[in-house]
Amino acid sequence: METSACTVTVIVPVYNAERYIRRISEALVNQDFFHYEILFVNDGSTDGTLEILSDVCRENEKQLITVISIENAGVSNARNVGVQNAKGQFITFVDSDDLVTPDYLTNLYDPFKNNVRGDLISMVNTTYVDGITIDVQERKSASCMDFESALRLMLERTRVIDVDVWGKMFPKSLLKKNLFTPNIIFEDLDIWPRLLKSSQIKDIYISGTYSYIHIEREGSLMHSNASMIDGTVIDVINQGMNIVVEEFPTLLTAYTERTISALSGVLEKSMGKIFIGEMKCLSIFVNMLHLVIL
Repeated sequence: METSACTVTVIVPVYNAERYIRRISEALVNQDFFHYEILFVNDGSTDGTLEILSDVCRENEKQLITVISIENAGVSNARNVGVQNAKGQFITFVDSDDLVTPDYLTNLYDPFKNNVRGDLISMVNTTYVDGITIDVQERKSASCMDFESALRLMLERTRVIDVDVWGKMFPKSLLKKNLFTPNIIFEDLDIWPRLLKSSQIKDIYISGTYSYIHIEREGSLMHSNASMIDGTVIDVINQGMNIVVEEFPTLLTAYTERTISALSGVLEKSMGKIFIGEMKCLSIFVNMLHLVIL
């Protein structure tokens, strides 16, 4: 596969990340990869994030960084804006409060060098840090598997493959046809069945390297999902389940259990705080159990 002036676009959705944004920008600027760009999508930050990003742009001699500021509309919309403005043939997502190693982009892009069809997704191993403990995915050596088998491992939470979109590289053409659904929780669970149905992707290449460091903290998106529960969640889950039932019925149990597990986590965090969110969670449980029984 030929290398263009901009081969890879790194998309970083940003919201009130003044404590972390300089750290991740430095990690991305200092990659051992060439021919890439970094798009920070500032999702209506109200702190000093934009000022710091402006300073980072001025300081960056490589001129790799572009900042796009939009009104606050959530991480899915920010990712979509990044996809629509990306110059690279391939896209990877990085969260603003996470970290990557200097060989992150190299490890993600290497599998595409000899893949002229562009029919795969690559990913690296993830190290999880919650401020107290460090956990790593249960995988060491590189491997390649078909997309359906990979999705099963994601849904079964085997810690071999995670369902999050960060730490992975996608062909831009695939994402432009399958944008993220705005204003929902569990956006990762929503997009994977749609990517699988698109049939463009045949395999997922899993690197043997640990190049992405996910830092779990209170206040991040994954810790504030309960307030976003509304009727669209049921629609999104139903859509995902319909795809699984029609196209990949062997994955139905895994998809159902994974979604219920995610909802349980939100319910646990919201207990005693967001009663309406709890009731919506329970209504989704009932709806999903009804689908499975049928």
